Amino acid sequence: MKKVKSPVYSAAQGIDQRFAPVVDYFAVAVKQIHSRTGSPEPSPVSAETPKYQYQRAYALSKDLSDQLLSFSTEQINQLKTQNAIVQRATEAAQRVSTVASTSYGAAQEKVHAVSDVMLQELQKVQQSTAALPSQLQSSFNDISVHLSTTITDISTILTSPDPLNEKVHKVRDTVQSRVTPLLEATSIRMQEILDSVRGKAAEAEHEVVSASHGQTNGHA
Repeated sequence: MKKVKSPVYSAAQGIDQRFAPVVDYFAVAVKQIHSRTGSPEPSPVSAETPKYQYQRAYALSKDLSDQLLSFSTEQINQLKTQNAIVQRATEAAQRVSTVASTSYGAAQEKVHAVSDVMLQELQKVQQSTAALPSQLQSSFNDISVHLSTTITDISTILTSPDPLNEKVHKVRDTVQSRVTPLLEATSIRMQEILDSVRGKAAEAEHEVVSASHGQTNGHA
C-alpha cells in the first residue's frame, strides 16, 4: 500500500522544487570554476538517491569552498617556496658582487667558490620554476629563458683560460647587469601572481554567491 503524502509535505516539496533552476545555475557556475582552476570535479551522486534542492546547494557550496581553498593554498605555498629559493640566490649573487669588487688578490681568488655557490642557487631557481604547475610556470617563461642563458655564460667565464683578474671583472659585470635584475624581476613577478591567485579565488567565490543570490531573487 502506498503512503498518502500529506498536503503539508506536498507543499514543502513543491516549494523545494521551485529552487531547482537556482541550484542548477549554481552547479554550472561551480563546474566552470573547476574547469578554470583545473581541479577534479566530485563524483556525481546517484540519480536514484533522493536529494532535496537545499541538500544539493549545501553540497555544492562545500565543494566550492573546499576546492577554492585547496587551489589557492597550494599555489600560494608553491610561490612562497619559490620566493625563498630566489631569496637565497639573490644573497649568493650579492656575495659574488661584493667579493668580485674587492681589489685584494686573496679576495678575488674566492670568486670561483662564491660563484659556484651562486650557480647552484640559480639552478635551483630554474628547477623549481620548471616544477611549478603549467598555469604558474607560463608566467615565468621569459625569465626562465634569460636565466638559462645567464647560467651558461657565467659557467663559460669561470672555465675560460682568461687571467683571474679578467674573469673576476666579467663575473662581476654579469652579476650586476643580468643576474641581479633577473632575480629582482622574478621576485616582482611572483608577488604579482601571488596577489592575483588570492584575488581570483576571492572573486570566483563572490561571483558564484552573487549569481546564486540573483537567481534566487528572480525565482522567488
